[in-house]
Amino acid sequence: MGAVVDRWLANAGSVAVLCFALALVALGAGHPWLANALLALAAAGTVQGLRNLWHQSRPRAVLLALVFPLLISGLLVFDGLYAASLLPFAPAALAALAELAVRRWRVARGLPAVAPAAAVAARPVVPPSRRVAVGCAVLLGLGVAGMALLSFAMSQPARHARAFHGGLRAGMTLADVAITAWPHGTWYGFVNAGDGAPPVALTVGVARVGGETARGEAEVRSLLDRHAPTLGLVSASFSFRGMVPTRAVVTVHFGPDGRVARIDEPRTFAD
Repeated sequence: MGAVVDRWLANAGSVAVLCFALALVALGAGHPWLANALLALAAAGTVQGLRNLWHQSRPRAVLLALVFPLLISGLLVFDGLYAASLLPFAPAALAALAELAVRRWRVARGLPAVAPAAAVAARPVVPPSRRVAVGCAVLLGLGVAGMALLSFAMSQPARHARAFHGGLRAGMTLADVAITAWPHGTWYGFVNAGDGAPPVALTVGVARVGGETARGEAEVRSLLDRHAPTLGLVSASFSFRGMVPTRAVVTVHFGPDGRVARIDEPRTFAD
């Protein structure tokens, strides 16, 4: 176990990249819980990787930990996302805290403040020419795989919207429409009701009408069917989202009887 931990500590940056790529695969396969677990491992690997890079090359560590996040933060500020603009600096801050904690722990036990890179030194030496070739091949492969996975992830909301659209039929009630959307990823429903009607909020497995909340198919159907005659339904838009800044929207229009009269084609937007 100790050897495995040492090898992870020495190769944490590579592990972080691998976990991030696998998280995209898990997300595309419809396993958000696995994607979140892999992203947590990627975050831990990023923090340790920055520590490793700090001991190897401080200019590169500063470039990766501060300069690139500063550019990303500037883009977020330009978009008005002021709170989110601090997130790119989180790995650097956590790496600094981890480095300080490890040094204090070692000094308190009479050890050198910086441990020797035993795991790195134990790795077989690769000839420079071969090392460069392998590194270029790995980076190229990761780049191609990353672009493919990003493209797949960006199209995920549109795929969910098309699947949802294929299950809709004229004559459905609002409850029928909401329950039809449940199996298709993460989405939010926005209901356009008549004047004086209570606000309606829909999401996966949950419906809210005014101050009432229902969960599960039976409760949601009962709540929406009970309030349907007084809602004066006009339309409902279902916005499907993923982990990338794209969304796909399907809008259904209701007739005077409160049932679906027309269904719009899915539309995709970049946020």
